[in-house]
Amino acid sequence: MTTATTASEGASRLADGDVDCVVSGYELPASTGVELLESVRADDPDVPFILHARRGSEAVASDAVSAGVTDYLRAAPDGRRHSALADRIVDAVQSRRADARDRDERSRELERAKRLLAQTERIADVGGWELDADTEALYWTDHLFEIFEVDDDRPPTLAEALDAYLDPDREDVAAAIETARDAAEPFGLDARFERTGGEVRWLQIRGEPVVEDDVVAAVRGAVQDVTDRKEREAELERAEARFRALAEQFPNGGVHYFDRDLRYRYVAGGGFDAIETSPEDLEGRTVDEVEPYPAETAADLESVMTDTIEGARRCETLRFEGEAFEVRSAPFRGPDGDVLGGFFIAHNVTERRRRETDLERKNERLERFARVVSHDLRNPLSVAQGQLRLAMESGRTDRLEKVADALDRSQSLIDDVLALARSGAAATDEEPVAVDAVAQRCYETVDTPSAALDVETEQTVRADRNRLRRLLENLYRNAVEHNDGEVTLTVGALPDGFYVEDTGSGVPEDERESVFEVGHSSSAGGTGFGLKIVDRIADGHDWDVSLTEGSEGGARFEFTDVDVVSTE
Repeated sequence: MTTATTASEGASRLADGDVDCVVSGYELPASTGVELLESVRADDPDVPFILHARRGSEAVASDAVSAGVTDYLRAAPDGRRHSALADRIVDAVQSRRADARDRDERSRELERAKRLLAQTERIADVGGWELDADTEALYWTDHLFEIFEVDDDRPPTLAEALDAYLDPDREDVAAAIETARDAAEPFGLDARFERTGGEVRWLQIRGEPVVEDDVVAAVRGAVQDVTDRKEREAELERAEARFRALAEQFPNGGVHYFDRDLRYRYVAGGGFDAIETSPEDLEGRTVDEVEPYPAETAADLESVMTDTIEGARRCETLRFEGEAFEVRSAPFRGPDGDVLGGFFIAHNVTERRRRETDLERKNERLERFARVVSHDLRNPLSVAQGQLRLAMESGRTDRLEKVADALDRSQSLIDDVLALARSGAAATDEEPVAVDAVAQRCYETVDTPSAALDVETEQTVRADRNRLRRLLENLYRNAVEHNDGEVTLTVGALPDGFYVEDTGSGVPEDERESVFEVGHSSSAGGTGFGLKIVDRIADGHDWDVSLTEGSEGGARFEFTDVDVVSTE
């Protein structure tokens, strides 16, 4: 404990060392205890100060309280004043020490909060700011200086801060701040900032007005570098644009994206041009809500989409609006692997399936054709080989005639095979052809000594002249080879085509369908290709051919759906 007799001496003692508590009387030489209190408080506002007055009044107590006294105690007439004063001193010192501990703890918490804020700002690449609405004084957090590459610790003025942004973003930021000050409206916008080296970065600026007594006192906000996010968004937009372009141009089908509720979110594709349903009929609707879907199609699609949302891939063929669609689906997963939705591609495979079916039929016909050709060629070649061996062994030249016949037979088969192969293609050299002239010309060139020709048509039709000649020649030969004795051939007109009939024995009704098959022949010398060639030539012209009974019981071949140019 240190004692001083005057106010000046007491102030000097306070300046010399650490003092836990000051106890002063009111009446001091050349001063008062209140004046000493005021002097102490000027240097140390926290040290406990107890005014212990022998005589006092309410005025003294009021002055002491106004000057910041810790406690005011009037001296008691007996010795109790000492114990009371001691208690007050202990309470004041303990209270001060407790306050000091609280201040230290708050200081440490504040420092910890500052460090956490600074680290958070660096991690999030975000800085804070505050603008005084009246003075336009601007405050920046430390990381905001780093974002703007400002070395000076002095916060810039509002004009200097705005100059950091590029046009026309600068005007947008200034207008947003002005609106926050004048209308108390918060804002958020993105603006571009150019670094010292010329690199352009995107910053997200947010601000909120601070309103006091219905007046905007300040605007506080944050600035965050969002360049990476902007680049990702731009790449995502480019990817989405590419996806939409590909989807919209997807040939002969459509791309369908749907969410977990089986609701279409995006639909596009070139295949919608061929059907009545449009992407607009699907987007925003679930499968059950799409009116054009029949019940069966809706059920099939719902099954595909449900399995896809559950993580499966599906491939199904569905029919819709008379077309066949191959549907292939796959789930769409997020970064964590969860299924966010699904998509499927519907490809119109109607024409492909038709081609596949035609190809299968052609392959079957080719296989049968190959079997017939190999069998029919093997027979005459075997005969030729056998006869040639016998001729060489015996020296008899008469056997060579049989060899020549067998080779002629083989040559006929080869000629017919080539004719059959060439007759199957579509006729491309069509021209107006007079049927009567071609019919007469064919009669003159084909070896038909036992046949007469009667032409009863003056039609002109569009046809491949050479193929029409082959058709008529084969029909002439067929009539002669399959009938004994003389026959009359008649070429006549039909309303949409022409016919060829003979006066032979005809073809039984139960065999009329099979005569157009490869290898069918009732003549020992026939190759079995003649009428198949006729059928293929008709098919190449898109004509229909049928076999009926002629007017005199013979065979009548009718060709209809012919392009008749004129009838005279």
